[in-house]
Amino acid sequence: MSAAPLTALAHDSWPLWVKTSAGAGEPALNVVEPESVEDVCRVLGELARSGRAATALGGASNVVGCLYSSEPCTYLSMRKLNRVLAIDTDNCTVTVQAGAYGGELERELNAHGMTLGHYPQSLEISTVGGWIATRAIGTFSGLYGGIENTLLAVTAVLGDGSLVETPLTPRTVGGPSVAMMFVGAEGTHGVVTSATLRIYPCAERHVHDAWILPSLADALALAQAFVQRGLHPAMLRVYDGAESRSLLGAGAQGEDASVMIVAFEGLDEVVDAQYGAAERALREAGASACPQVAEAWFERRYDAPAFLTRIREPGFIGDAIDVVAWWSGALDAHSAIASAIREHGASACYAHFSHFYHQGSSIYFIFEVQADDDAAAAQRYRDIWRAVMQTAQRLDVGIAHHHGIGAVRRPWLQCGSPSLQALTGRLRDAFDPRRVLAPENLTPGVAVFPQAQPGGGVNP
Repeated sequence: MSAAPLTALAHDSWPLWVKTSAGAGEPALNVVEPESVEDVCRVLGELARSGRAATALGGASNVVGCLYSSEPCTYLSMRKLNRVLAIDTDNCTVTVQAGAYGGELERELNAHGMTLGHYPQSLEISTVGGWIATRAIGTFSGLYGGIENTLLAVTAVLGDGSLVETPLTPRTVGGPSVAMMFVGAEGTHGVVTSATLRIYPCAERHVHDAWILPSLADALALAQAFVQRGLHPAMLRVYDGAESRSLLGAGAQGEDASVMIVAFEGLDEVVDAQYGAAERALREAGASACPQVAEAWFERRYDAPAFLTRIREPGFIGDAIDVVAWWSGALDAHSAIASAIREHGASACYAHFSHFYHQGSSIYFIFEVQADDDAAAAQRYRDIWRAVMQTAQRLDVGIAHHHGIGAVRRPWLQCGSPSLQALTGRLRDAFDPRRVLAPENLTPGVAVFPQAQPGGGVNP
């Protein structure tokens, strides 16, 4: 097991950290690389006995400050636990270590005629363990769901160094799903060392297209009909006017026009029927095809977002904020949150709806700030995040969809009922009584947003 010269890996891609890290005087960091499950058990056991803090480190692709530490912490880099342990094409499962990167796993599955169906934008730079920790979701969630729909079982090490293996069966009624208690816990319940996931035969056929609808309201109404009436495209994205204009460029068709990208994949005859039904509904809604937009999106879908590639520009900062809204409030939530972002100093704000459910949809806001200097940009960044979280709570909108909590959402996570917070605390007592894993000082959101006033709202 190697140690220490890996401290550069101990931060994720949180824009505020990248922007303000120079000369920040961070505490000493210790990064170790376990080479086996036994190493993980031993390290956590030693840390528990000495009262020191630890957290797991995957691909460090997260953008919300999940790895931001204000005090000394030991990071367990999982990158050497990266093997595919078993592929079972008969039962459609793969067992893989937590440090495996998504792109490498997908290519190995493809060689066996299989796919995971989990394609986040960060596919090449994120890991299986990170997906589980943050309840990740991929762009084809309409067909394959999120990681919670894919996960069957885990092997994990608890805060005291003990090993737990959850049952692996097609379905069980033997009590609560312990495997699900690691999903979205951001490392607080244990370090996942391997997982067994559902896989699928590679699709016989894939089709995708883009369409322009008269307005965002028209596009969302059609998306709702697709989902609630059982059409369920493998991928469905609806863009607001601002982002639609950026996609269409000179071909933009008015301020209110909304682009929809829709994709289906699977058996040839099924895809024909699905796409035929979608196309009829789109034409009846007054949509016009713009296939070049879909082709461009698929070509660039794994590219790093501009708010990360431009982060070193003087006075610039940007980010993406994902929330989730009920159908009945989706349009109002989009309008109110976009207005709050602009009113608090954004030079640009775009939004799209990219994951859809029977009850509602995610909304993904991208904002950019151009200020006189980096300090002013960082302050506007904080103001925007605070305004979005407060607006979401006021409108009964979930404050997170798939990027996780990290430092940016921590102050607003405490908005649930006192009994729910107490139950969450008791769960942590059971999994990690000494609070070794992902301790409170790891993501000190209150320090990031000192005027935060948590309270109210629903946080699914």
